[in-house]
Amino acid sequence: MVTQLVEKLLKLVIFYKIIILSFFIVISGALIIIFVSPRGDLISILKNEVLKEIGIALVIIGLAILFYEYFLRKNMMDLIEEFVKINFMEMIHDHCERVKSITESIKRSGLVNIYQRGGSSEFLNLTRNNVKMLGITLSYYFYPDSEEWAQLSSLVEKGCKLQVLILNPDSNQVSCRERDENNTDLKGQIIQLIHMEKLFINNIKEDSRSNIEIRLYDTYPSFAMTIVDDNILRVTPYLFNKKGRACPTIEFVRKDKGVFDVYLNHFNDLWNKSEHYYP
Repeated sequence: MVTQLVEKLLKLVIFYKIIILSFFIVISGALIIIFVSPRGDLISILKNEVLKEIGIALVIIGLAILFYEYFLRKNMMDLIEEFVKINFMEMIHDHCERVKSITESIKRSGLVNIYQRGGSSEFLNLTRNNVKMLGITLSYYFYPDSEEWAQLSSLVEKGCKLQVLILNPDSNQVSCRERDENNTDLKGQIIQLIHMEKLFINNIKEDSRSNIEIRLYDTYPSFAMTIVDDNILRVTPYLFNKKGRACPTIEFVRKDKGVFDVYLNHFNDLWNKSEHYYP
């Protein structure tokens, strides 16, 4: 309570100090005007000198405003408007050309989609003749009783060729990828996948098992890839400290001079130099 009262008193003191100081400045100014005036008449000075100066200042300000409004600002705005119109249209044209160029490049490359993580297996439904798979484990497709397992089984039994390329568990590259992926049991996971692939094959009708081929490659894995009918592919780069399904996936369709053939040739070259596992 006492503190609040003291604060209010201090505010009042400061307020009155400012008022007194203002009066002192005004009185000092008036005394100076009277002192320098030969007639010593404050009213005459205000009428004849101060008011005249104020009037001259107002005339100058008015003329300056008129000059600015009707000569400078109008012409300046016209110039600015013309400048913006020309440059804005050029900017729009350049932007449209860049967008057109990017769109054409995307179309030529065959890029159709980018998935933040993996991508669904629904595109396997587009398969008619063959599926090519490349990866470290490809466990996503070979979990027993999963939708992907059922899809692949159905395709193989309908006559579809299935080519599978997985990393050789005895390769020196396994330890390199274990380090980069921060996965200490990658070799065990590959061996487990091979076991699941055996189960997959055993669940296929015997007369359809010849449609399956599995090979083991011995190079550092750079990406996983699934190719459908040599016409559609999804490629997933193997990133540092991430497993395959946690990485973005890019989808391409086959185009003349597009990206698709580069990946297809990569698969075929790797397939031809890899170790036969099944049959």
